[in-house]
This record gives sequence, structure tokens and C-alpha cells, in this order.
Amino acid sequence: MKMGSDLKRELEHFDGTYPQAWQPDPGDILVGKIVKIERAPCRFGAGGMTWVLCIEKDEGLGAVSLWLTSTVLLNEFRKLRPKQGERIGIKYLGMRQGADNTYKAYAIRIDRPEEEPDFEPLGGEERLGRGAMREMGEDGGNGKDEG
Repeated sequence: MKMGSDLKRELEHFDGTYPQAWQPDPGDILVGKIVKIERAPCRFGAGGMTWVLCIEKDEGLGAVSLWLTSTVLLNEFRKLRPKQGERIGIKYLGMRQGADNTYKAYAIRIDRPEEEPDFEPLGGEERLGRGAMREMGEDGGNGKDEG
């Protein structure tokens, strides 16, 4: 809940339930505005709590709740950190086979300004020794003079 929100109005409209849960089939897409993010009790896991998002679907098609009970889905949300008020798109890709088990796969996009790349190392770069760098030349082997 945001600081400065109208608590009375919010509580007047909250009856202790959530909109119908989004239960997609492979290929289904959900696009809409996140109107609420909160913790809620659930029957899964040792802690008995999970994150739930209320999403107002585009084109006035009503609201759904998205329960982050899938570890893969939760990890995607942890990476992207969507916020209340942002527009989000989620596609359910279906079940996928991992190294040890099957899992539910999703593609998620958030409608926010593009982040300008800073081209800092991300950890997946090939490490070259000094000898290899000398052989490639000062330009890193791209044939262009950086001067």
C-alpha cells in the first residue's frame, strides 16, 4: 500500500476477497495495469503466505488476481520488480523440462521507459589473458582503432 493513498476509500471497496485468479492455458496472455500488490495467505509452502497482484485488464475487461505461487514466476518478478500503477504483460509459455524437473514458464514485460545500456560486464563475458589481448591488438580484435 502506498503512503498517501486514500485508506478509507480503499477499505470501503475491499471485502476481503480477491478477483478471480488468472489460470492460463499455454499461450494465454494477460495485459493490464497493476492496481495492488500485497501479501496474502495461501495453502502452499511452509510459510503459508505469498505475493498476490490485482491486475486491471486492458480494454475494461475486468480484474484478475495473479498469485506468485510458482517459484519461476516469483523469480521473474524479483528480477523485474514491477510496481503498483505499472502496465504489465505476461504470457504463459506452458510446462518446460529443466535439468531436474518440469516447471511453468512465463514471458513477462513491463511497460516502462527503456533502460539505456551501460555496457558494464554482466558476468558472462569470456576472460582473456594478457597474451591473448596482445595478439588481438589494442582494439580487442575488432579491427578498429579506438583512438
